[in-house]
Amino acid sequence: AVRAAAADCVERLYKLGCHINTSSKQN
Repeated sequence: AVRAAAADCVERLYKLGCHINTSSKQN
């Protein structure tokens, strides 16, 4: 369960990073 939660957290951080990169590229 902990491992799955950690994976979900990493996935969210990865997606957040992608959103930030996309926003910076648009600007």
